[in-house]
Amino acid sequence: MSDKMWDTSSTRGNVANSLTTSNPGHVEAAHRDGTTPLPANDQGVHMNPAHTHASVWDAIADTPEQAANLRARAELMQKIAAIVKESGWTQTQAATRCGITQPRMNDLLRGRVSRFSLDALVNIATAIGRRVHVELTMD
Repeated sequence: MSDKMWDTSSTRGNVANSLTTSNPGHVEAAHRDGTTPLPANDQGVHMNPAHTHASVWDAIADTPEQAANLRARAELMQKIAAIVKESGWTQTQAATRCGITQPRMNDLLRGRVSRFSLDALVNIATAIGRRVHVELTMD
């Protein structure tokens, strides 16, 4: 049998081709796109380099536009949740006042941003007697 064998392994969603030689402690890895492999930790797992982001929304969104949308929805949801809490409403009472179901109110109070559009949140805020003000600022 040959002293070289190909091993295809997955690292954080990326497929890397590894060439293992007769020296068992020596592994050379190359990504399919030809880039230099990421350094491995002490368990041999390739780690992505640390990235810093301005906010959690920037970290999880694919584009700056998506991050801005997530940020706006999250801020509006937090303000609505604060009004519900300050008013002392139960979820059922809040849902009735907002014109939504109790399970939907639960999603809002738990911060499930992906389940609400900006339009829906503006409608909810309006239903409880609030006016939404939009402000554009420079970054």
